[in-house]
Amino acid sequence: MPLTPNPGAIAPAVTRLVNTLTAEISNQDANPIERYLDILITHPVAGLGFEIKVLWALTKLGEFNHPKQRIQKWMRQNFEQMRGSLSWSVAEMMLAIAIGYSFSEFSVRQEGTEFRLDTLLAVDPRSYRFEGTGGEITGLKVRQATGTDATIPYEKGVHVVNQPYLALGRDPYGIAQVRRIVAAYEAWKILVAEMIVCGQRQATPIIVARVPTEEYIVETDEFGTPKIDPLTGQEKRIAISDRMVEQLEDLDNRSVLVTDLRNEISALQQMTGASAGTFFFEGLRYLERIMLMGEVVPETVVSTGISGTGDSGLNSGHMMLMEMSIDATLNQIKEGMLERVCRPLIEWRFGNQAAWGAFEVPEEKNEDAIALVGAIKSICDGPTLTNQDLEVINRTRELVGIPPTQTLIQQVKDAAIGATQDSGSAAAA
Repeated sequence: MPLTPNPGAIAPAVTRLVNTLTAEISNQDANPIERYLDILITHPVAGLGFEIKVLWALTKLGEFNHPKQRIQKWMRQNFEQMRGSLSWSVAEMMLAIAIGYSFSEFSVRQEGTEFRLDTLLAVDPRSYRFEGTGGEITGLKVRQATGTDATIPYEKGVHVVNQPYLALGRDPYGIAQVRRIVAAYEAWKILVAEMIVCGQRQATPIIVARVPTEEYIVETDEFGTPKIDPLTGQEKRIAISDRMVEQLEDLDNRSVLVTDLRNEISALQQMTGASAGTFFFEGLRYLERIMLMGEVVPETVVSTGISGTGDSGLNSGHMMLMEMSIDATLNQIKEGMLERVCRPLIEWRFGNQAAWGAFEVPEEKNEDAIALVGAIKSICDGPTLTNQDLEVINRTRELVGIPPTQTLIQQVKDAAIGATQDSGSAAAA
């Protein structure tokens, strides 16, 4: 269905209830999105793994290119003048990797007789459900703060699905990558809590008190005045053992303890052994490794030491796997923006085109100037090239940043001709 220009975004603007005959597609993932976000926000390794992929994707986004320069220039102006930035919008779309899906609605503004890109904003995934069927989505039903629903046409945004090949029936909610690491995250929290308890027990001994259990003392207030029981009118009494328990339980908050000479207090040191620390550290490291594996991020990216980035051969292979994973999502984003954003804008402004452009990364110059100069020098020492060749000399000068010359080569030629003539004259004599 072709999309017609309609300035403004539908998600935050429409406040009326929209009736629809299409079916609402429910998300089969029982985990709430808040749980996934909590893992990425609170866990340093899981959050870093996702952030690395987002930052890497932004470096590979490239610029919009089109065979026609006027269309290319016009579209680049759209992305530069939009509210927000293209990088920000793409980073929002990359959330699909973590939670399984994302949908970014684009809106236009009218400038004179043409429509230009205004915003490309991700719709809060907690606020909408897809409508239609798994194979044919018709729109989004968005729950607004007013309690009413709004419908966003499916053609009015970029839909990104993580691992669509595993989302059977073309499930528009995809497969959440963070779902793989939920179990490891929960185990990590338990292990950290137990490690803190173990450390506290190692540092703080158990206090043992021996007191007469059959004796009682009079309870007093902070001024030393005996407390009176309102029912009997007599002084309140408490067992010495109970009072000692109260004092010992509050020992962490004070450094002074007063007791009777007959009472005995001793410290019982707990010995957890040296292996306890190794167990916790190895356990935490294993769980963090599982999290990175679930995010398809090589451990060598965040590791240090012998197993870290120093192993260039192993690291390059792992990085290639991560790059392939990122490219799968980034290609979806590029294709979605070309089809749902660039194509309508170009068609409204320039009419139908044979090509709608592409997002391409500029080719990098991998030439090493010093290495090339050395290579040219080595070749010139042999029979293939000569240092009297003007093109060879000027190419070498270009590599080292020196302007090309005609004078020098002429001097070389004159010297060569003179040497030839001198040798000929000597031979004739």
